[in-house]
Amino acid sequence: MKKTTMYQAYKFFPSRCPKCGHSFRLTSDFGKFYGKGKSFTDALQNQKEAFPDIFPKAEPLFGKVGYSDKFDIDFIFCHHCQNVTMRIDYALRQVATLDEATLLIEEQGFTGWQEVTTYGNMAHPQEHLSILAQADMMMLSKAIGEARNLALATNDQTIGSDVFSSYLDPALMGIMNKIRQETVSVSVRQQLRAAFGSLWEGISVDSRDFLISAEILKDELMSFSKTDPAIDFTSAVLAYSKALEKEILDRIFLAYRNSSFSMLLPEATGQNSLDRSLDVIKVFVDKKRNLTLGDMGFCLLNVGCKLKNSDNNGFAIFLQEIFIDFDNLCNEAKIPARIIKYSEDYRNRAAHVSRLSRDECLGARAFLLDEPVRLLLTLVERYKPLET
Repeated sequence: MKKTTMYQAYKFFPSRCPKCGHSFRLTSDFGKFYGKGKSFTDALQNQKEAFPDIFPKAEPLFGKVGYSDKFDIDFIFCHHCQNVTMRIDYALRQVATLDEATLLIEEQGFTGWQEVTTYGNMAHPQEHLSILAQADMMMLSKAIGEARNLALATNDQTIGSDVFSSYLDPALMGIMNKIRQETVSVSVRQQLRAAFGSLWEGISVDSRDFLISAEILKDELMSFSKTDPAIDFTSAVLAYSKALEKEILDRIFLAYRNSSFSMLLPEATGQNSLDRSLDVIKVFVDKKRNLTLGDMGFCLLNVGCKLKNSDNNGFAIFLQEIFIDFDNLCNEAKIPARIIKYSEDYRNRAAHVSRLSRDECLGARAFLLDEPVRLLLTLVERYKPLET
């Protein structure tokens, strides 16, 4: 039978020793811990008996008590400080070359790699997801399905999109909080910092966290899509959308509401689209209504740009104060119109289709971060803190 060398990239938590911080990147960084016993088998038996909640008893095998390990949990010790740590497996990817394994670690949050020998038909790329990884994906998929059903029940595309986004917020926050606590986000944070350069620290904390979550979700889903082309990328697209939404809300609209300019707004014009945006800003200032991404795009377009020369337009004056050449953002850069387009093409579309594809996810990311639009980067570049 043919023998082939393959490489397995693994992802588990924690990725570093909790005591000394040493990385568990290579198998030489850690070893399996079995505890005490007269033999290897006895030690493993003692260990599993000590944790019945983790290793419940299974059907006896050859007359001996068996134990299941449905959560893919074991114990390792750090070769650097000898500290023993419980390890929870998340995913395992088998690839043909070391370069592929290294790329998974550098770009997709895998913890480390090991060289393995495979035989016969086992010598091919493959992936194993732990029950924890499957549970995360099932939770997101279920939440997305329920949100879409609620959105469709409204029979109104705009309202449906808002219902969809609001329903999914808790699920996205849960993923974001989990990612905040994992060192897997370190490499992604570094990549985003490189993309934004000195602008990275100028982005609001929530926007940075949603961007990191979006990047990790995107990488996870791209990984899963290798074996399941029908994977839905909606969760990643919504995380990118939340990053944009939070940046605009925090930097522009909440700052405006807390400023002295919020007391000044022009009179109604008699034009429905303009007056609707004026009403939206007024009820937001009075704290009677939250704003969606689409709301904010239309308010910037109608009140900030089209009515910029109207009397008592405190919103337009405020925008001139916090942006470098806001007229350029209205005209040449067309930032308000592009916010509306992003909202319609990605944020709202997610609520009304059965799934968002890999290409649509990459399109949403490119719209925010890449040339020629680079919407989020342009907003951050042109923003200047309000002088106090």
